[in-house]
Amino acid sequence: MIKSLVRTFLSSKRGNFAVTFAVSIIPILYTAGIAVDYAMIQRERWRMQDTADSSALYAVKELEKAGKTENDLLADADDVVESNFTIEGNVDVSLDTKSNHLTVHLTKEYQPTFISLFHPDPVTIGVLAEVAYNEVYTGAKCFMSLSETGKGVLNLNGNAIIDAPTCGVQVNSKSSDAVDLNGSGTEITAQSNCFVGGVQSGLSRIQPPPEDYCPVLPDPFDEYPLPTVGTCKYYDLKINANQNVTLEPGVYCGGLSIGSGAHVFFKPGLYTMKNGVFKTTGGAYLWGDGVTFFFTGDDIAVSFSGGTTFHFVAMATGPLAGFVFFFDPDSDTSLASSFAGNSDTYFEGILYFGRRNVTVDGEGSVNTASPFSSLIGNTITLNGNANIHFAVEPGYSKLPVPEELYTKAITPRLIR
Repeated sequence: MIKSLVRTFLSSKRGNFAVTFAVSIIPILYTAGIAVDYAMIQRERWRMQDTADSSALYAVKELEKAGKTENDLLADADDVVESNFTIEGNVDVSLDTKSNHLTVHLTKEYQPTFISLFHPDPVTIGVLAEVAYNEVYTGAKCFMSLSETGKGVLNLNGNAIIDAPTCGVQVNSKSSDAVDLNGSGTEITAQSNCFVGGVQSGLSRIQPPPEDYCPVLPDPFDEYPLPTVGTCKYYDLKINANQNVTLEPGVYCGGLSIGSGAHVFFKPGLYTMKNGVFKTTGGAYLWGDGVTFFFTGDDIAVSFSGGTTFHFVAMATGPLAGFVFFFDPDSDTSLASSFAGNSDTYFEGILYFGRRNVTVDGEGSVNTASPFSSLIGNTITLNGNANIHFAVEPGYSKLPVPEELYTKAITPRLIR
């Protein structure tokens, strides 16, 4: 009996499929799990590659913005990667400025579910994006109003004329009345006119007509390297009327005041104006070749009254080379600056006031012979009968012309 039952069980074929399926489903499921793991790894690799590619391309294109330098590029790439690469991982961004190559390398650890049964350590996923880029500098800006709001941030009154045939005029205000030519004799003639906002009056006297689309250009020098300020050499220095005086470079604290009719010669070098106003009264004459005036601290401004004549050429080397005036972007901005120009007024270099308002009064042709001159301020008002000449002549090399003045065109290409 027992032998018969055993023989029957061993010879029975019922339930074979269930047993076979139970045995075979384990490797089938394991193989499917591995396939899912590999698919997830590949999906994550694609996502990481897209992040690396897009961040590298975006960072390079950011160089087109005024004031953006290659030193900013690494930070821009890091910011873009970190904002998109949300899963914990490693970001390595490198830059070769000699060959114009930016590389973004992303790695992360991924813990698969099924592969870990025979490979318990996490899988390292790594991707690499490499962008090569070309830079072309065109269209120097030699006249910039930085204020991004407000009416009449560039305001011409009377018969004031801006003459800038070799460079451009930039106005950042988004107001529909950002530019106002108030007077039938006012004109703007430039290589290009880029106004973010509109023109309140005098549109027909602007040549060429404002561009249809114009982006805001950030302050090109708000992160410019600044010189070290030493100890005060002079305190509240006053030069009396009709004196003939020679001044030396150094730190002038509390302001510098020059009386009517005085003739002041500035020796070459850097003049730091700390906590005070550089001012003159009528008829003063100021002359300096190879000089730069750096303003820092509180209550800083330029105030050259009517009748003052100045002839300044910026330093060609050293800190702030190429600038006649440079106002520390981090210092007090409460005081406006003003100066009067006439046919004997000449400056070669950049008058950079940053986020401070500027007024220019003038008579006759001002600065006509200068091959390199630029004015940058928050709001700019021109009064009187001045024909003020601004230029960045092609091929000019006497002074360094900062690349931040130019419109930069970047052509990137993904090579890996």
